[in-house]
Amino acid sequence: MIAGNLSFAQVSINSDNSVPHPSAGLDVKFTNKGFLPPRLNTAQRNAIASPATGLVIYNTDANRLEYYGGVSLGWLPNGGSASPGLAIPDYSCSGVSSDIILSGFPSSMPTTNIKVTINITHPNLFDLYICLVAPNGQIINLASQNCANGQNYYNTVFTDLAQNYLPAPGSGVSTSGNTGYFKPFGGSGYCDIYINVSTFSAIGGGTINPNGTWTLKVQDVEGPNAGTLNQWSIDFFGTSYGTPNFIPKWTSSGVLSGTSSIFDNGNVGIGTTSPSPTAALEVSSTSRGFLPPRMIAVQRDQIGSPATGLTIYNTTNNRNETYNGSSWVGNTHYIGESYGGGIVFYVYDNGQHGLIAATADQSTGIQWNNGVEKYTGTTGDGVNAGVMNTAMIIAAQMADNEYGNFTAKVCADYSVTVSGVTYGDWYLPSKHELNLLYLQKNVVGGFSGNSYWSSSEFLDPVTWCQEFSNGNQFFQYKDDNSYSVRAVRTF
Repeated sequence: MIAGNLSFAQVSINSDNSVPHPSAGLDVKFTNKGFLPPRLNTAQRNAIASPATGLVIYNTDANRLEYYGGVSLGWLPNGGSASPGLAIPDYSCSGVSSDIILSGFPSSMPTTNIKVTINITHPNLFDLYICLVAPNGQIINLASQNCANGQNYYNTVFTDLAQNYLPAPGSGVSTSGNTGYFKPFGGSGYCDIYINVSTFSAIGGGTINPNGTWTLKVQDVEGPNAGTLNQWSIDFFGTSYGTPNFIPKWTSSGVLSGTSSIFDNGNVGIGTTSPSPTAALEVSSTSRGFLPPRMIAVQRDQIGSPATGLTIYNTTNNRNETYNGSSWVGNTHYIGESYGGGIVFYVYDNGQHGLIAATADQSTGIQWNNGVEKYTGTTGDGVNAGVMNTAMIIAAQMADNEYGNFTAKVCADYSVTVSGVTYGDWYLPSKHELNLLYLQKNVVGGFSGNSYWSSSEFLDPVTWCQEFSNGNQFFQYKDDNSYSVRAVRTF
């Protein structure tokens, strides 16, 4: 054990005496231990004076890693997120709603610090009204037919602290993605939505108890386009205070490459002579990163009684993982992972998004139609295409027999509760999604049928199916009741 405070240009901590990787300022290498960041509760975290941008702690109240993104961003993540994958009905006042339930926060927080991030796929943003309903019932308009001809909201952030608004309705500005920070648009609502505040700071008169249900509502008020609410989140910025004084005790410019110092206050700096006073450990470099202990999943599981906040790199799943007190959680997802109410069978965006299959068939023999032969126009194919297909099939066929049951309906009716979370946004996979599921059938498991329905029509009166014994895709009459169904959902 080394007592005191040390600073070095490059450090390797291991049991095999190996040198640090050239790309790493700090290289921790073990197969039976992890990296344990400072563990603070929320009050202790908020008492950190003038936190450095990039500062990392483990929040024992929220059971998660958090980092400080600077004054404009605060502590991240510091809220909740939802990935509902909800189809937005076209030209409909009903729209879609998605809830995030926050808990464990202080009973009074400044609403000026609210930050809402949305990800919506839609070919014409002029169609959309988007509002947020706070736990106290107040409603703020985030966007009102903005960005005429614009496509998609991708990591679009609404905050009072932004400099600009989204392009005004009818401005003719054509944008794609709309990534960045924007002020809430304010203004009036649409249909039955009554907007009663125009800024976040007006919610609750400036402060609110954030614990409770926050609801995002999205309405498509124009035709003929439709879209999907993919994901949204709500955060509260961190708070910074004064700056304490720290006294350097020792510096060296020899073997430690001129970037070393010792402090008498509990700091350890690597690659810097002036580590941030808010950091127990600061690694400073523009050409190297931090390399946590790397181990396979089996080795990780052999760590006895891992501490809450313990962090490793799982080489089996190729991701960072942190122990939250009950299980290992990662920042990416992988095929075969039990997640979101089922089994992940496809990932993209480096594991940030993908598809989940239910753990068992929803039916081993059911017809595609609802007793009446008709063309529903569900020719969509590709990842997430099944969401819209399913909604269209149900809309087109429910009137045929209000008591009937058919492929799309059994998927939409399916829900499962895991660890207190109920997942109810399941759908019938498209032809492409069904083939992706077939390719991972041994990983997902539980398939009791030979042939499975997709949501992609071929021509009336037939629909695409897939044989799970050999992978052949073919089309079959919709009134055949011998084929199986496996529901999927997106994340």
